[in-house]
Amino acid sequence: MNKVIRFLEELGESSALRLDKVDFESILNNEEFDEETKKAILNEDPAALKMLMDARHKIVCILIPAEPDEEEDDDDSEEDDSQNDEKTSRIAML
Repeated sequence: MNKVIRFLEELGESSALRLDKVDFESILNNEEFDEETKKAILNEDPAALKMLMDARHKIVCILIPAEPDEEEDDDDSEEDDSQNDEKTSRIAML
């Protein structure tokens, strides 16, 4: 699979590899791909390549934030403020 991807990458990146079909076939025949893979590349058949390479059709990614909810932080800070007010008023009464 990596060889096929690397070959297609090089093919797309290099302007020197912009060849006619005969030259392209000769380069492809020099590669160590099985006949089905060569045929899929020559026919420009992405569905066949996906199947041959056992590529996933859909990839899903889920991101979950690691930070706590803001509501919980607000409640905690309000409790801390009320405790500080109580301590201050006790000190003032002494």
